[in-house]
Parts: sequence; C-alpha cells; structure tokens
Amino acid sequence: MYTIKVKYTTGDSERSESASNLLGICWNDIDKAKQALLAIKAHYEYWDAVRWSSRHGKDAPPSIGCYWLCPDKYQMYLFDDNGVLYKISCFWMGYFEQIKSAKIVFDEDEEASRCIKF
Repeated sequence: MYTIKVKYTTGDSERSESASNLLGICWNDIDKAKQALLAIKAHYEYWDAVRWSSRHGKDAPPSIGCYWLCPDKYQMYLFDDNGVLYKISCFWMGYFEQIKSAKIVFDEDEEASRCIKF
C-alpha cells in the first residue's frame, strides 16, 4: 500500500522547524496515489494564489473543476482506490506552515509488518 508523506515547515512568530507527516489515507493503486499527490500540489498552489490575490486586491483564482476543494483551506478531498471521495485534514496549511515537498511512500505500518528485526 502507498501513502503520501508531506514535509513542511511550521512554527510561530519566533521560530520555525521542519516537520513531516503521513496522510491518513492509503492506496493500492500507485496511479491513484499519483493523482492524490497532484491534487495536494494543486490545493496548495490554489490557496497560495488566493492569499496572494487577497493581499494585492485582486480577484481570487477560479476553482471550477477542483474536486478536491473545500471551503476551508485546512481540508481537502481525495479519492481512494474505489473512487470514494474522502475529506482529509491539511496539516501543512496554516499561518506559519509552508509545504516543502510531498512524495509517495510505502505505508510505514505495512512496511513494518513485512520486517523482522533481530
């Protein structure tokens, strides 16, 4: 099974630090995981453009066809292997958060179940 690992910076007005987390959704189909990865990128870029446009008095970018879009930037929708749409939390979004990278990885729990340590 595959999931997505997101690396980002977080912090407050006095400090920042690197963090990473796995999404709470997994896929058996690598192509579905790739689609989710592209949706995360589109979601981040969309809300970044909204923030930029509001600071500069411009209109927000259009959101037509953005199946992943929630009214709240801290959540988004992703499809699972069966085409079911799930709402997930976007832990990489926030006042001090900035996404650095996202990549498809093997689910660590499943990976651990296939390992024998001695």
